[in-house]
Amino acid sequence: MRKLATLALAALSSAALAQSPLSTLNGAALANNGGNVGGGLYFNLTVSTKITITNLSYFVGTATAASATSSVDIYLGPATYVGNVTDPSLWTHVGSTQPQQVVGQAYTLVSNSPVTPVASAPSVTLCPGTYGIALLSVGASHGYTNPIGCTSNTIPGSCSNSSFQNNELRLDAGAAQNAFLAGGLFQPRIFTGEIHYTVDPSATCLTFAAREEYGDGCYEGYQSWGQLFPNPIGITYANSSLRMTYDPSGSFYSLTAGTTAPVAVTSPALGHGADGEILLDATSHPTITGNPIFYAANTGFTIANSVYMNADGFLSMDVPSNITGGPAATQTGVDNWLMSPGTTFGNWKDFDPSAAGSTHYDFDATANEHLFTWLAVEDFGGATTFQIAIGVTGDIEYRWGNVALTGGGNAPVLVGFTTGVNAADPGVIRTDFVAELPFSTSGSDTIPLSLTAATNPIVNTTVDLLTSNESTVGGIGLCFVTSVDIPGGFPLGVIGAPGCLAHVDIAAGTGNLIDNIPISGMTVSLPIPNNPLLAGLNLYCQSVWLDPAANAFGITTSNGLRLAIGSF
Repeated sequence: MRKLATLALAALSSAALAQSPLSTLNGAALANNGGNVGGGLYFNLTVSTKITITNLSYFVGTATAASATSSVDIYLGPATYVGNVTDPSLWTHVGSTQPQQVVGQAYTLVSNSPVTPVASAPSVTLCPGTYGIALLSVGASHGYTNPIGCTSNTIPGSCSNSSFQNNELRLDAGAAQNAFLAGGLFQPRIFTGEIHYTVDPSATCLTFAAREEYGDGCYEGYQSWGQLFPNPIGITYANSSLRMTYDPSGSFYSLTAGTTAPVAVTSPALGHGADGEILLDATSHPTITGNPIFYAANTGFTIANSVYMNADGFLSMDVPSNITGGPAATQTGVDNWLMSPGTTFGNWKDFDPSAAGSTHYDFDATANEHLFTWLAVEDFGGATTFQIAIGVTGDIEYRWGNVALTGGGNAPVLVGFTTGVNAADPGVIRTDFVAELPFSTSGSDTIPLSLTAATNPIVNTTVDLLTSNESTVGGIGLCFVTSVDIPGGFPLGVIGAPGCLAHVDIAAGTGNLIDNIPISGMTVSLPIPNNPLLAGLNLYCQSVWLDPAANAFGITTSNGLRLAIGSF
């Protein structure tokens, strides 16, 4: 009896300590924005003790029809949603809230809706760890909160109203998409609601399969840089400047925060229409060629003979871009930019100088700078001032005055620089250039060795591990599969491979897989035995490519890859 009483007391004590629900409902975070029906809402959830999610409270947005029936599907994926919301195969559906009829007008709170696990799981029980959470709106649209006081637009929890914590949980928000796990990402966006849960040490944790890449391969370098803003509300660079300094030692540009505001224009308006480009050359503007404009092309530094100034906030050097309108809010916009016929740079948005404002070209003889200015141009009902200054030494400065945060998801913005001609993608959709300053571009595109998995590692299946971007053709690759990772990576400069990292502990290996006849990449198959006891096991993988020319040790290394074996 005493033992039973002790157990009962322990159970009561555990329940008493639990701080369910974790709530994001407070005066600083109430739903004031929303997406489309069928959209996605994402955040990271760190769990410190075993919990079972029992109910959700959430807001629906203005796209919800009157008296709609609403529910939310809950998906779990990699340890973070960041960089992982365009591949649905990374995510596993684990439960759904009970469908409920929405009573009232958006933004309406659907309160305390019970969570039902999927058929393959007894409950939505999470062991300690960090999880990416993806919520799919069904029958209604998500209502969520806009960010305030952010130090970063891409790092979860970086806004004053985007991180919430109690004894058991920490929620770091967040982002949203109008189409679930597809299309442009609006960030930050904050889940507004409550996660109700119980603490039950005897519950069985979910053993869903997951895979995620981590760390970097060595010798990565890109000529291009940039950031795509699917929604201008995330812009943080208004009334600031950015300097790109030419580095003759090898990197094309070193980027730092600038110090100069837009310089007043003295020239007449160029007369841009709503779209299109105006050619500036020796005939129309003699200072274009009278004072050299150095710029980085995909073949190295060169001197421009002409500049095509686009109505939509960017320059194309020597060749017309033939681009009209703003970028797409998705990777399509990035791809079009990287495939530009020549060097392109600026603040690309769908401006309309014919409706308001003006465009100008001036030469500042005192500073020896070419000035290209979009002065208070019409920007979806607002006004944006942007100036590009190109010095005769090859340095470039982006200067912003007022920047209109208008147009919403209909007005994406792409800020950056590319040499074009199918330049390699540096991951511009994930770059937070303001937070990352200073940084540098490279003199050539060098894509590192990459390791990916084709599918999630489910018990009684086979996972193909693909190594790509090898530095030599017909070489030898090794793919290590281990049970221990090395957080942060171990620098391999001590063995003669500077700049490369070991992301796994090969001494804790379950073996390594070798392929001696790669034709296009290296694919090895990893069978997951039909053993339920494997569910919950983590494996860590990394590839090595033998390349005598790479360094003294003669190798290049890939990113790391975590495989969480699951029963579904």
